[in-house]
Amino acid sequence: MDSSLSIDVFATGYQPVPGGPGWDDSAPATWPASTSTLISGDRDAVLVDALLTTGQRERLAVWRKRLLTAAVMTAAAAWGGETDG
Repeated sequence: MDSSLSIDVFATGYQPVPGGPGWDDSAPATWPASTSTLISGDRDAVLVDALLTTGQRERLAVWRKRLLTAAVMTAAAAWGGETDG
């Protein structure tokens, strides 16, 4: 039985955020880029880290649907909403 796995990575890019008190406005404040990893085989797929914001998750869902044809999502893992890594 031949079987293979594919690994694909979705990256959000840096997100602009308000600088806050004392922030030097000449340098943009950003939230670091985030990634989600899709591991898929012939029949099943697992998504690791489902991202933080609704907009990121919506873009991730579109990306995932484009990549998966026959494989079915069997699991998704997210790290409890922790944002400081």
